[in-house]
Amino acid sequence: MVELKKQHPELHACVALSDGAIRYLEVYVTGANDVNDIARTGVIFSEAKLQGSTCKAITDQSQIIRLKLFHLPMFTSEEVLSRLNTSLAIFGYRDYHEKDNGIFHV
Repeated sequence: MVELKKQHPELHACVALSDGAIRYLEVYVTGANDVNDIARTGVIFSEAKLQGSTCKAITDQSQIIRLKLFHLPMFTSEEVLSRLNTSLAIFGYRDYHEKDNGIFHV
C-alpha cells in the first residue's frame, strides 16, 4: 500500500484482501484520480524487482445496484445476532452479543 500511495498519490481507496495463499489489493480508480495511468504503469516494487499489474474487477457491461437501507424487515435481537455471527464469521468476527442498551458489540 505504501508503494501504491507513493506512485499513485491521488488514489483514495484501497483494501488488502486474500484468498487462501493469494494476496492482493483492491483499489478504487476513477479517471479523475488516475493521474499516473495505473492501468498502463501498474505498481513497481523496485526492491523486489517486481511490477504489479492491474485488472478490472467488473466489466463495462456490469450492472451496479445501489441499495438504500430503509424499509428493512423487522428481526428480533436473537435473529440479528445469529445472522451477524454467521455473516461476519468469515471475517474473523465472532460472539456478537447485545448490551442492555440495545447496541451490538463483540
